[in-house]
Amino acid sequence: MTTRGERISVTNPALQPGTWGEFGRQVAKYYRKTPGYDTTLNAPILLDPYTGQAILKKLTDTVKNLTVKLNTRFTAIKKDGTGWQVNIISNNKTITI
Repeated sequence: MTTRGERISVTNPALQPGTWGEFGRQVAKYYRKTPGYDTTLNAPILLDPYTGQAILKKLTDTVKNLTVKLNTRFTAIKKDGTGWQVNIISNNKTITI
């Protein structure tokens, strides 16, 4: 999502696997009853950031042991053994997770 109110295009969510695919399916489901919704499979679906954030929250609320940090950005990602080490900036502080 962008903070400037820009729209994001989700193209053909039926063919995308994983988290992004599930997000795309939920976006399509949300907009399905909207007047002018394009029913062709390859039509991009435009959404506003608030709708995207609500859908993301709904998806992540069902996952155990998952913390979502909103309004953050990552500054570094590094392979750490079998996992990953990610540096983020949250509330003007750098945090390693």
